[in-house]
Amino acid sequence: MRYYWVVPEDLRDKCNIEFCFFVTQIDFPTYDILVGKSMLHYWPTNARFEFERHNGYVITECFDNDMNWPIYSTRITRWLQEKQDYGLEYLPAQIVSTNSEMVLDNYKVVNITHVIDVIDLNHSKYSMYDTGDLMMVLPSFKRKVLAELHPTIFKTKMNEIPIYVSEEFKHFWEEEKLAGLDFHEIRQV
Repeated sequence: MRYYWVVPEDLRDKCNIEFCFFVTQIDFPTYDILVGKSMLHYWPTNARFEFERHNGYVITECFDNDMNWPIYSTRITRWLQEKQDYGLEYLPAQIVSTNSEMVLDNYKVVNITHVIDVIDLNHSKYSMYDTGDLMMVLPSFKRKVLAELHPTIFKTKMNEIPIYVSEEFKHFWEEEKLAGLDFHEIRQV
């Protein structure tokens, strides 16, 4: 099976997409969601994101935001729930326009707690900073581990911030003609 690194789609040449900002007071480090820590006991019930509605801007199935958290519509979260993939928390979020009456309650922050040890350090590509520090620029993934686990969506140990998805997720996205994500195939060894 193929797997992909997902990033917000660059739609600038096609249309402008809305971008939202997290405005709720919280008592946990915002980085915790990025690295896959469970938020079920900490997540506020009134989590709110705001955006300024612009004429001609498009709202997609995933909302890009200042926290870099995956925010997906009910359409996506229902499909993920049907897959019964473990390691996903669906955290309620309200997305509100600051300059119109628009309130979107059909989105969830998808907290990916499925963090797996799948990077093959020996076959990954590295680059050297001017300071002499080494940075991984092209990770290689262990095909055998992915084949055993068959994850639909996951993060990796040592590099928890990027999100990776299966080709099944990508096919769903393409069949439904959804916008908002770009898919980059990852290298497996």
